[in-house]
Amino acid sequence: PDIADYSWSSVEYVTVSEIDTIVFQFTHNELSLGLKDTFAVVYGADVYILGGVSAIWRSNEWQSTYHDLIHILDTTTNLITVSPHKLAYPIAYTSGIVAQDIIYLFGGEVDVDSPTDK
Repeated sequence: PDIADYSWSSVEYVTVSEIDTIVFQFTHNELSLGLKDTFAVVYGADVYILGGVSAIWRSNEWQSTYHDLIHILDTTTNLITVSPHKLAYPIAYTSGIVAQDIIYLFGGEVDVDSPTDK
């Protein structure tokens, strides 16, 4: 086909104590769009899924868009919301930690030409 989208919006999970006997399951919610190369951190019962890239193969070339979105997965309900707050830049391939109630991101790849998400 001329157009192919290789970014996924699904979220899978498995109970760690059952990882040898149970396969990953899908939550009933998805990210707001298909993303790859996101970064996730855990804070309390929430998983913050930060940034990422959406990529589409079109007319014999990849067309990638970097994103400044913050998705929040509430692990008690498996509901995913998009934060009204955005990252400073559309970013992917980053790493980070949570310390003293602050999410720190280190490095990564920023595309200043990507439009910010509305």
